[in-house]
Amino acid sequence: MNDSTKDTLNTIFDVEPIVESTTTEIAPMVEILPVKASSIPTEENDAEKLAHEDFEFSRGALKSVATESQNTLHRAVDVANQTDTPRSFEAVGDLVRATLEAHRELQSLHKTAAEVRLATKTAQTPTSQVNIQQGVVFQGSSEELLRLISKDRQ
Repeated sequence: MNDSTKDTLNTIFDVEPIVESTTTEIAPMVEILPVKASSIPTEENDAEKLAHEDFEFSRGALKSVATESQNTLHRAVDVANQTDTPRSFEAVGDLVRATLEAHRELQSLHKTAAEVRLATKTAQTPTSQVNIQQGVVFQGSSEELLRLISKDRQ
């Protein structure tokens, strides 16, 4: 926006121009960063960090095994086709099983990690929740009901 437009708008809306300070002294600016709760060292944070590191290590190892077994499998298929012996095809079958098992383990690792995250989230939720059951009917006397309620509280 140019100066003439600003002046026109200030006149229309009866805005007084802001007078800037002429002092040359500038106050130092300090940036205050919020502290994350995860950066405060606690036993839970350390355990979570270790679990995450272990997950990443295991994930890397499983991915490496899966990749190497696939590479070996391709070479073994070529050798089996060239030799045309039952033992070479048996070795290929074992490599296929090993490759599939590595992939299953990788998927299982992700599933376990997701279950742990879910359990952690549910553990952090407030425990003062009331379960309401609709359509529950009690047939009996008030004394029997009082006796049942008293047993639940003890």
